[in-house]
Amino acid sequence: MSNMISRGSRYTDEQRHNAAVHFAALGNMKAVAKAIGIPRTTIIGWKQSDWWQETVITARHAKADEHRARYSELVDAAQKVALEKISEASAAQASIIAATATEKLRLHDNLPTEITGKSFDVAALAEEFAQLSRDYDRDNVIAVQPPDRD
Repeated sequence: MSNMISRGSRYTDEQRHNAAVHFAALGNMKAVAKAIGIPRTTIIGWKQSDWWQETVITARHAKADEHRARYSELVDAAQKVALEKISEASAAQASIIAATATEKLRLHDNLPTEITGKSFDVAALAEEFAQLSRDYDRDNVIAVQPPDRD
């Protein structure tokens, strides 16, 4: 961060860093200027600097990591409650819980689900290729010659 400014600048590296972090969160120069009390035109100038984009990306990654951690805590707490109360669920409720949990686990493991796609049926794909081969009519193919390369 010490390479952000030259001597004699009105603003410190900390203020510039703060502006970039605020921009990462707010995404709006006017809102950033209002939040930190620095003119929007000054912040727009900083945005053109080499350090700006790196600072914004770092701030966004840190915030995303913070959100993932909170979502993980939320899921853990919800799973604990569901496990404690599953014995009180009706058969229909238990079925929905089981189906939802299965889908979420498959999504987590990056596997196909009813939501994201279907499992690959290799036999059906092989049959489709065989049918395309049977339908192939060599007489109706237009031959294209590659261009001469000199």
